[in-house]
Amino acid sequence: MDIFQMSGIPGDPLVIGEDTAVSTQPGRWLRRRTKCADGFTLSIQASETHYCSPRENEGPWTAVEVGYPSERPEPWGVWVEYAEDPEIPTGTVYGWVPVALVRQLIDLHGGVK
Repeated sequence: MDIFQMSGIPGDPLVIGEDTAVSTQPGRWLRRRTKCADGFTLSIQASETHYCSPRENEGPWTAVEVGYPSERPEPWGVWVEYAEDPEIPTGTVYGWVPVALVRQLIDLHGGVK
């Protein structure tokens, strides 16, 4: 099972490469950053408060929120359409990103460390 199928329950391995989540406030959980083999990192989030589909606390999800990648995601021509602020590719959130595109980005960076 992977991030795209997990729930928001504390202790679930919510992030590829991580086995914990942190509480941001009672009842709310934030998944830790995903780190790839080449050092690339990104935030992958999915819950009722994130830009994902379905917008629920339990997966599986078909699209997720990606945020603050350590470098511009490629291929940029595809990722730019999901960027909240395309002028700052490493300082923005990407909403409703298809799971297949996120998997492709992770694979491009050598998979999860």
